[in-house]
Amino acid sequence: PSFRQINLTAHKLVCYTEASDELLEDSAVSLEALLASLYRQSIAWYEEHAFINGTGAGQPRGVINAPATFAQGRAAAGAIGIVDIINMLEHFQGSNPIWLISRSCLPSLMQLSGPSGNASYVFMPNARDGMPGTLFGYPVFYNEHCPVLGSRGDIGLYDFKMYLIGDRQGTTIDASKHYRFQYDLTSWRAVHRVDGQPWLSQPIYLSDGSTQVSPFVVLDAATGS
Repeated sequence: PSFRQINLTAHKLVCYTEASDELLEDSAVSLEALLASLYRQSIAWYEEHAFINGTGAGQPRGVINAPATFAQGRAAAGAIGIVDIINMLEHFQGSNPIWLISRSCLPSLMQLSGPSGNASYVFMPNARDGMPGTLFGYPVFYNEHCPVLGSRGDIGLYDFKMYLIGDRQGTTIDASKHYRFQYDLTSWRAVHRVDGQPWLSQPIYLSDGSTQVSPFVVLDAATGS
């Protein structure tokens, strides 16, 4: 086996808000508990966005544009076809695959049918039953962080067991009555430090010397192989 060293740099994410002391005193709910819940949801949102789209500069490296990701060219620009899905499966290798798909791709998937040589199978067998939760047996998750239909990564097949996350510091939430004391305001700050990047540095060649596989496969914006 060959080994390499991976450095995870803890990038800081800070949330900040202010509220009047009257609101703090008169609120029918615990404002501090509400803010703590909202901060954690906000941090989770930004983390997920970075793990998918991040550039790696001052933030985690997202899977869509990572060097380890295999980008499959699509058969037709601005569309998703059954051939695209099959080609993506050819280049995927992982033990815990899931599909992350932009909701803008939903109409294309709902109308997805088999190839011209065997058009008998479709994604939606009828308009009566519920929408399928799997595609070729793998779970489907519609994710708002995926780019819109026709963009690179509008649909992706991922094994996130092969994605490294370094939580250097758990979320800390602090309040201060002093910073904005003259304005009768209380300020809150939440701090979180994290990094993430794919475990692999590039797709892997199989023993045939030509077939590339990866635990991260996306449909590219451009057509072709």
